[in-house]
Amino acid sequence: MLEKPHSLALSIQPERGFPVKTGGSIPAYVYIVLLSVLLLGVWRILAAIWTFREARQQPAPEVWAPTLTVIAWALLVLGAIAALSTGHGLMGIVALVFAVVLPVRRGRRHRREPRTGRTRNCLRSKVPQAVRLIADL
Repeated sequence: MLEKPHSLALSIQPERGFPVKTGGSIPAYVYIVLLSVLLLGVWRILAAIWTFREARQQPAPEVWAPTLTVIAWALLVLGAIAALSTGHGLMGIVALVFAVVLPVRRGRRHRREPRTGRTRNCLRSKVPQAVRLIADL
């Protein structure tokens, strides 16, 4: 018995003498759907860009005591880690929510003086690098 090629085994062949119509034009519905999806995507991307621009133009929130806020944030995160690792999930989540609610304000980057290489803000140089990295997040 002769085996059929795989391409013939996966399709139904018409009877001999039956005219086969191949190809043809793409229906207009396909173009309508593609155009509408493209326009919807462009609209959503432009809306997201506009929202980001508006968010960046808003003034930074006033932070009452930035050092106290950073310390409170670090303690809340450590408390959440401790609570979650000991099986107190609800308390850990509550601590994380309070840590997220704290106001955040990014500090200005201080330029280094060209001759000495020191920062202009003397308090910033006394803060350890790990704390600066956490505060810059």
